[in-house]
Amino acid sequence: MKVKVEVFTSPTCPHCPAAVRLAKSVEERIPDVIKVVETSSGTHFGFQRMKKFNIMATPTIIISGPAIHDKIGFRGTPSKEKLLKAISEASGTAIDEIKRKVEQSNDVASEKVDKRAQSEVMSEGEKDGESGEKKKSIFSKLFSLFRKKR
Repeated sequence: MKVKVEVFTSPTCPHCPAAVRLAKSVEERIPDVIKVVETSSGTHFGFQRMKKFNIMATPTIIISGPAIHDKIGFRGTPSKEKLLKAISEASGTAIDEIKRKVEQSNDVASEKVDKRAQSEVMSEGEKDGESGEKKKSIFSKLFSLFRKKR
């Protein structure tokens, strides 16, 4: 069973989009572990859910999972570290294992970015009529700059 991360939001809340982005970014990295649900107070269903949990402020994040009997809650947007720790607790998976999965997916994501950058640089070079060696040189420079910034 997956860990459910429910993000309670309000249509007028300036901080809610950041909370949703954080939860969804973690979900993208470990989709086999968590499922993110956004619940808006702007809907009848959302308003009723917020009333049920006595939620008076947004964003609020409620986490439930197979390894815990109670729910874990955050008022406001937690740090990524705190969110991962709560997911770890709710899933019954060690925090190091969760972090490892997130890091592995970060590596995969950066490989995709690297390949995309490579193809864009190559196609730009082809438009300019550059030789293959010069294209490789440009790509190598861009790639090393990208790596230094990380």
